[in-house]
Amino acid sequence: MNKVQVSLIEVHPVTRKELGEHEVVIDIDEYGARDLPDFFKDNLGDIRTWAAKAVASRFVDYDSFGSDSAYLDRLDQVGELLYLSDVSVPNAEVRPYDIEGIYPDDGGIWADMEHGSCLGEAQFRGLWTMSVNNGFDLDAAIKSGVSPDKAVSGLQTYMDDQELTGMCLPRGPRVEDAEALLSKLSEMARNGGEADLRQAVVEGAADFIGRLNEDIPDVIVELSVETEASPTSAL
Repeated sequence: MNKVQVSLIEVHPVTRKELGEHEVVIDIDEYGARDLPDFFKDNLGDIRTWAAKAVASRFVDYDSFGSDSAYLDRLDQVGELLYLSDVSVPNAEVRPYDIEGIYPDDGGIWADMEHGSCLGEAQFRGLWTMSVNNGFDLDAAIKSGVSPDKAVSGLQTYMDDQELTGMCLPRGPRVEDAEALLSKLSEMARNGGEADLRQAVVEGAADFIGRLNEDIPDVIVELSVETEASPTSAL
């Protein structure tokens, strides 16, 4: 994979009010499932910069500038109003993972579900979530006038402080899933026909057992159709 999807929040230069969010897919160095989450985390600054230039170029007209340097300066000015809000693997199959971490300074255990295209992306998202829970506040950074680059640096510092345990696994069937299946079958037993009930039991059990025993390889599975959100506001 050599692309990454980036979400950026646009803010007003004076009021610091959030004006909207932009999404863009950019080309970066080649990476794989094993490279995440460190690849994303270590390159957040460059990813934000490249994505900001790509978004700014949608609204800055090259032909209206007398030189390349003036055009590039304007791209940088617009880019200083774009804050990183999300990074993900684009155009890929996403699955849920159960993940666990430890907050710094004996801050306790965190455990939750994160989605990702692979184990590493789920871990990256877990580190981001833990950072927010532990004090990283993008809204506060925006309102206080912290630059987009310094906001990213702050996020990286928080992410470096978090610790993930070895518990990060694709989510399989849970007790709630079994209860939902039994509830469905009970309803059919009361109100449905024998043939329908037999078929539902066979199909439901096969699906549940199949998910329970599923061996999910840790690879990024690309989808056949790539989509990208269109911008809706001018910078």
